[in-house]
Amino acid sequence: PGRGWRAIVRAYLQAGHGLAAIHARQIVHQDIKPDNIRVDLEGTVRVLDFGLAHLESHVIAATPATPGDGASTRPTFYRGGTPGYMAPEQYRHDQPVDVRADQFAFCAALWEALHGALPYAPGQIASTVVGTPRRPLGLPANTRGSGPGWLDSILLRGLAEAPGDRFPDMRALTTAIERRLDRRRWPLFAAGGVAGLGGALLSALLAAPDLPMCAAPASTAAELLAESREPELAAVAA
Repeated sequence: PGRGWRAIVRAYLQAGHGLAAIHARQIVHQDIKPDNIRVDLEGTVRVLDFGLAHLESHVIAATPATPGDGASTRPTFYRGGTPGYMAPEQYRHDQPVDVRADQFAFCAALWEALHGALPYAPGQIASTVVGTPRRPLGLPANTRGSGPGWLDSILLRGLAEAPGDRFPDMRALTTAIERRLDRRRWPLFAAGGVAGLGGALLSALLAAPDLPMCAAPASTAAELLAESREPELAAVAA
């Protein structure tokens, strides 16, 4: 409470880097939410509770549909999570859940921190794969918050209904945020640099030694020209 949006984003970016590190080891957390993103006594953001985590490459044999049948070779994973942060594919049973589900949950948690509410109600996410008719997610209803529009655009990509429409991985997501977050400061740096240069020039001029002024000329250029042509003019007059 009371923190600016930049401080919130930078804290979540630490969690995003942690997720990128575990994803590099093929670990899917599957339950990213604010309760599992904590700050320790030293101010470091930690990702906690790996009770639902699984390896992307891990395959659990499905239970035989009919007694005596062999176990199915279709890859299946234990599915869990917290409604409201779960990605649509976590409600399905016909495809594996990979690290892009964590990306969805991360963006939902950061959206909630910035806007004060989840981007989608739990039932709205479930309706994309469960029930008839199927209801696509669309845009969140709550788009007012403390963050800028460019940040919302990045988060909405991470909240895409289809995993293939999200960022390739968490590193791509955090990089997209960091580039815009840092770029917003360049105009301030440039303005400060110009102001500093102007101040330095002014100080140099004020500190320069006094130089003697040039003496006023005895004759003007017109008078000098007239004097040089007097013999010529006298000859013409004669």
